[in-house]
Amino acid sequence: MTDRLICPVTVVVLVVLVVLVVVPDTQHPSTDTSTLP
Repeated sequence: MTDRLICPVTVVVLVVLVVLVVVPDTQHPSTDTSTLP
């Protein structure tokens, strides 16, 4: 049970982290930073 939950959760977390790091780094948004730190 736990393995079936941990695997997808880990994948989702990794994807979210990659998106948060790569998207701003490639686009360099200047006006859409209202939701970003």
